[in-house]
Amino acid sequence: MRKKSKKILAAALAAILIWNTCGWQPQALAAGSQQRIEDETGADDTAETAEKETSSKETLLKKSVLKASPSNASPSNAEVKNDSDESDTGVLPGSGTTMPPEANEDETGAEAGANGAITGTEAGITGAPNGTTTGAEIKAEIEAFLGLDEAIAVQKLSLGAKESDIILPDTLEVRMKQETLEDAPKAEGELQIDAETDTEKESSETDAEEDIRRISGVIWKLDIGESDYPEFHGGISPQDYFEEFDEDGEPIETSYKTWAGYHEANQDYNGSAYVYTPVLPEEYSLGEEAELPEICVLVGEMQLMALAGEEHNLNNQPLLINSTNQNELNGKTITGRYCPTNRPEFTHTDIKGGIIIDNVTVDLTIKNVTIQSDGARGWNLAGIYLKGNAQLNLTLEGTNTLVGLDEGAGIEVGKGATLVITENSTGSLKAVGGAYGAAGIGGKGTASDEGADNNCRTGTIIIKGGTIEAEGGAYRISQSMDYYGGAGIGTGRYGIGGTIKILGGTITAEGGKQTGAGIGGGMSGRVDTIVIGGTKGEAPDITVSSYKHSTKGYMGAAIGSGWNGVSGLQLSCGEIQILSGSVKVKGGNIGYGVLRPLNGNSMKGGSVTIFEEVQLELPLESKIEPGENVPTGRKHSGSPLMITSCQKEPIRRTYHCIGKMIQKKQLRFMKQALR
Repeated sequence: MRKKSKKILAAALAAILIWNTCGWQPQALAAGSQQRIEDETGADDTAETAEKETSSKETLLKKSVLKASPSNASPSNAEVKNDSDESDTGVLPGSGTTMPPEANEDETGAEAGANGAITGTEAGITGAPNGTTTGAEIKAEIEAFLGLDEAIAVQKLSLGAKESDIILPDTLEVRMKQETLEDAPKAEGELQIDAETDTEKESSETDAEEDIRRISGVIWKLDIGESDYPEFHGGISPQDYFEEFDEDGEPIETSYKTWAGYHEANQDYNGSAYVYTPVLPEEYSLGEEAELPEICVLVGEMQLMALAGEEHNLNNQPLLINSTNQNELNGKTITGRYCPTNRPEFTHTDIKGGIIIDNVTVDLTIKNVTIQSDGARGWNLAGIYLKGNAQLNLTLEGTNTLVGLDEGAGIEVGKGATLVITENSTGSLKAVGGAYGAAGIGGKGTASDEGADNNCRTGTIIIKGGTIEAEGGAYRISQSMDYYGGAGIGTGRYGIGGTIKILGGTITAEGGKQTGAGIGGGMSGRVDTIVIGGTKGEAPDITVSSYKHSTKGYMGAAIGSGWNGVSGLQLSCGEIQILSGSVKVKGGNIGYGVLRPLNGNSMKGGSVTIFEEVQLELPLESKIEPGENVPTGRKHSGSPLMITSCQKEPIRRTYHCIGKMIQKKQLRFMKQALR
């Protein structure tokens, strides 16, 4: 969207002040004549002073009469009065000076013409900004628009707003440019008045050009070229989306209505911008240099962007972004390092990340940023921490490294929060989870051994671009050589829930040691939904695997759930859709991780859908399951699936999905064929 500076009102206000404070209206003045008004008792020093004070007003008025009524400018229509003329009746308001009481018929006719001209002039000039000028004598065009009030020029509406909620004024203040007959060649016989001094002439011309008016009847239209959409869309309000509310009217999440789902429902319109420009009445023309004012309307949580290129250096200090500094930091590029050597003893519990987004929505770019511990311990610190219902639209530039500490993720996306890595990302990111089994990107870790921890729920992760390497952290079991890892992208150890959409970019994801999925659940964890690619041309390039143990092999899924070794835990893989792009599986299953049977625990539930021209490389020992045991859901048939052996020569064969998944028998056939 274009950004235009506002016009300064000082000159216009000064001109208005001159007219509004004068308070004088001449009652009789012959067009084209020179008049001197004197006190009947003589011109003493006081009168001379008063006369000098009003001289510039008289000069301006004479010129106004000439412009407004040039037909009266001939000597035949007016006589020049000398100093000895008797006083007329009538008083110049505000001057204290009496006009001559007598006048001849010619003077009376001149007065009539002059008064008519003055009336028209005053209506168009002294009546500004409410006056309008009529008649063929003056051809006016708009020279400039005075600046709109900032509250009108930039309006922020909540999601669910209607177009009728936008404030669109029906009047505008403008500065008019006047083209008069004085600017055109003089008619033959026209009286030329050259008696003004240079100073008086300059002052008169300046005042005449400063014609400030308020025009009415203005309507506004949406500028399609400058707006995000050809029609206004305000999105969905929380009141329209959620079904249950607490006693304070706040939405209550249910299994069907969540904040993650709300953000997803509004993702097309949240932060959208609309620009409106005025349509002027027909009687007004636009000057060559005049620019129409604009009203910018922002919908949702997107705030007015900061100037492009503006940077904020971390300078080894954490950065908190909340409602108090959201506008100041929104749109900025973050640079620098935050690598603490010690834990802040009294404040470390409040510092959850090197960059903290506290319940607000912001656009940020990180450029060559490094956030990781440089010796600090005993501190749950994420590289970037999204708190509450925060949404971060993140663009990558340069080379960035985010390493979580203890329970902190590289980028921690808790329940209700949303991370979007934008398609404008040209840089790279390495994100590593903390040592308590946190995800590289996604959920926190935990030292709990209870399993399926609802306190470790994950929000929504959407990746559209950039080069990203994500690795889950791992928790070492005491008195053992075993590790419990988080997902590369997804939940931490024991984490449950969340949505992952990878629509673009080059992604490498590896699960944390032994038990985490590459994309999906950490140890004994799972996400609700995984979507890779799409139907709008999205084609990510993904390389993914779980961690390979030297004797136990790949325990977590490449894409799906983590390893299940928790007593009595029934673990689903969630809903997995691989729609387009290139997916290279280096190790691990698609769907379920490995089950260690313990007191009735199981791998059960979820689905796997693979369709369109997915380029899928799958190791021979890897499985795609659930298979035929998941009969429900949308079916897709006839779309080719291409599988290439990672261990043999690249013999390519095309197979077709029947139903929602590749059946186990078909998978065995494919493996035999590739051998």
